[in-house]
Amino acid sequence: MASSTPATINQPVMVAPIGSPPGSAVLNNGCTISPNCGVTSNTTNASMTYSNGPTGMASLSTGNGNGGNQCGNGSSPPAVGSGGDVPSIGGGGGSASSAGAGSNSSGSGGAGGSTGGSGSCSGMGHSASSQHLIQFEPPARPGRGSDGRAISLRANHFEIRMPKGFLHHYDVSIVPEKCPRRVNREIIETMVNSMHYQKYFYNQKPVFDGRRNMYTRDPLPISKEKVELEVTLPGEGKDRVFRVAIKHVSEVSLFALEEALGGHIRHIPNDAVVSLDVIMRHLPSMSYTPVGRSFFQNPDGYENPLGGGREVWFGFHQSVRPSQWRMMLNIDVSATAFYKAQSVIDFMCEVLDISDKSEQRRALTDSQRVKFTKEIKGLKVEITHCGTMRRKYRVCNVTRRPAHTQSFPLQLETGATMECTVAKYFQERYNIRLEYPHLPCLQVGQEQKHTYLPLEVCNMVAGQRCIKKLTDMQTSTMIKATARSAPDREKEINNLVKRANFNADPHLQMFGINVNTRMAEIQGRVIPAPKIQYGGRTKAQASPQLGVWDMRGKQFFSGIEIKVWAIACFAPQRIVREDSLRVRPAVFREPVIFLGADVTHPPAGDKTKPSIAAVVASMDAHPSRYSATVRVQPHRQEIIQDLYPMVKDLLLQFYRATRFKPTRIIYYRDGVSEGQFLNVLNHELRAIREACVKLELGYQPGITFIVVQKRHHTRLFCADKKDQMGKSGNIPAGTTVDQVITHPTEFDFYLCSHAGIQGTSRPSHYHVLWDDNRFSADDIQNLTYQLCHTYVRCTRSVSIPAPAYYAHLVAFRARYHLVEKEIDSGEGSQKSGNSDERTPTAMMRAVTVHPETLRVMYFA
Repeated sequence: MASSTPATINQPVMVAPIGSPPGSAVLNNGCTISPNCGVTSNTTNASMTYSNGPTGMASLSTGNGNGGNQCGNGSSPPAVGSGGDVPSIGGGGGSASSAGAGSNSSGSGGAGGSTGGSGSCSGMGHSASSQHLIQFEPPARPGRGSDGRAISLRANHFEIRMPKGFLHHYDVSIVPEKCPRRVNREIIETMVNSMHYQKYFYNQKPVFDGRRNMYTRDPLPISKEKVELEVTLPGEGKDRVFRVAIKHVSEVSLFALEEALGGHIRHIPNDAVVSLDVIMRHLPSMSYTPVGRSFFQNPDGYENPLGGGREVWFGFHQSVRPSQWRMMLNIDVSATAFYKAQSVIDFMCEVLDISDKSEQRRALTDSQRVKFTKEIKGLKVEITHCGTMRRKYRVCNVTRRPAHTQSFPLQLETGATMECTVAKYFQERYNIRLEYPHLPCLQVGQEQKHTYLPLEVCNMVAGQRCIKKLTDMQTSTMIKATARSAPDREKEINNLVKRANFNADPHLQMFGINVNTRMAEIQGRVIPAPKIQYGGRTKAQASPQLGVWDMRGKQFFSGIEIKVWAIACFAPQRIVREDSLRVRPAVFREPVIFLGADVTHPPAGDKTKPSIAAVVASMDAHPSRYSATVRVQPHRQEIIQDLYPMVKDLLLQFYRATRFKPTRIIYYRDGVSEGQFLNVLNHELRAIREACVKLELGYQPGITFIVVQKRHHTRLFCADKKDQMGKSGNIPAGTTVDQVITHPTEFDFYLCSHAGIQGTSRPSHYHVLWDDNRFSADDIQNLTYQLCHTYVRCTRSVSIPAPAYYAHLVAFRARYHLVEKEIDSGEGSQKSGNSDERTPTAMMRAVTVHPETLRVMYFA
């Protein structure tokens, strides 16, 4: 592996012998308490195991006998874990019981790992009724980091001053259903402003999310059941009538939110956060084109074409976030691709690179038609041949035949039907002689109804976001159009906030909400970079400067078989006293394995292709050499469903490579949104635990589970110009923030580990969802930053730790193994080849890594 392992973090050698965990104790009833406070039974085949403390090691035991005893040691196993509670795989119908001062629990001995006999404890405390009810929860923040030099920062978070008391939540149902959010908002706005319904809405300004949720500051004078109102909207040709039913759901307490922000309770009340978000988004949703959590405006007066009928729209991102002691409004500039509002003929010319449409006097070739179909299918067009009535249709296909030969069954006044061409129909019905009769038609609406429209009587509907993948050229153009230096971006965000004028919003005034227009000021830290160790006779070291170092005159570091385990000392050598080397950094006291995991999904708009899950694991002590495993799984499933066999395989490879079992597992998980945290944690932590237990009974390494997020809109800016780095004026590499804008109680932090070259640096957001190893904030932050320096492709620190980066590369590469060829099929395109090639088994075979390839980092 010399060719793909250029560097390792400098590690002065100190032997850490493998043996019994220091500090373990055997109680008089046969139970062993591990150093991480996991309590397991050694007396018989136990069917239940709990952790001994809120931040203890998650312990898992198996059994197939008649149950066993377990000591509680003065602490009850909570029904909801808080850093160290794992259900066991039960024995065959066994029972479990435990007793301890102040404990109270009930467990389940399982039949085949499920449920079977039951057990209980006497005492006081919480209870856990059965295995499937136990849920893992993220640990509390262990404190704040202190390593590194101080740096003054500003973040694009703006404090929200909240009202006191309660808000009122109502459920709204609109008939007929399935209207777009824009129409639903128009219905509710018309209803609220109607003089006929002022008895309900007098002196009120309700806010609405466009679906079913409406909030008011004071209760509406409606009955406990519901009130039904009728709303009329002017339509094309005739008015549209809607029936709106409003029902009171609940009171939303803002007191509970205040308690959570102050750190007095662990759980953030989601209903309060959602209600504030709806209030803040109500007016922008009425004024702009909403896309996700961003708002965009039609680019009147300026053009940013991308080619292919697409253009850049600029807007702003807005989201409400709970922070320490306060709610924050996250505001950022945003840009995305939209389809240009133009004639369909012009759109076709852009897609097919036809420079002059007047010269297009021949029919499209099959390849041109297929390309055009791919681009326009699913988009909305509006007709232009019916005067002021601009009816809209969704395109379902492009015809193979041109308008002068494409026919359809036309029903005559006599009731008979005859075949009529599209060109002839428009000539006779609308007196329109088609200018491009040789071009195909759009098939719109439902495919079985055969509704055809000539291209020249259709325009592209404005405000349609492009969800298809951009070409490489379009991506490059997009980056150039949107790149802003950090000072310019900060100025633009401040201008956005001024223009938004939140405090003049009548809805915010009604709810008593005020927004501070100054960015949040934060005290951050710049963590020192590690030294990078190279090989050769000189054993040269590189000292990164601003996230970059030079390897000229240095040799690659060769990975070798590990005979003894060593610890690493990351402090600069010139200030390390000899005796201080005896203080072992926590992570390297014992064998440790670093896992990185990611799931990539097919492009937006694709509803069939599978998702791909990849996991990599370090194979040495540096860590510098990694092995990978990859699986296909159901479409857009974020949880890694085969994590158990994947981790089991990697642990076996680690043992074969080092002859040691890791006693710590550091798991970096990429690509998980905050709404998926608990689901991913509960499934994947169990899968890792199961992989360990199936390898060896009683094997319980400490697991640290860290989620890495890059898709967020938090940006950090230097308050002092002297701290700005390079031409882009970004924050220095190593900048860390774990206060003010972070979670009130949970363990998260922002770390910008790379040097920004172009645009504004985006710090990575890390959430520690589980920590058996009881790392301090400094431990996790330093370790994460150091892993960002071990990426083999460049002599720069990268934006996320190497394990997570490698997992992304593995999944991205596997996607190419599943590329499908498409052939022309007359009315569109279809997949080629045998259908058996798309079975799960065949797809799994396509992405499986050859055993010989496991010896090299093929993905790097």
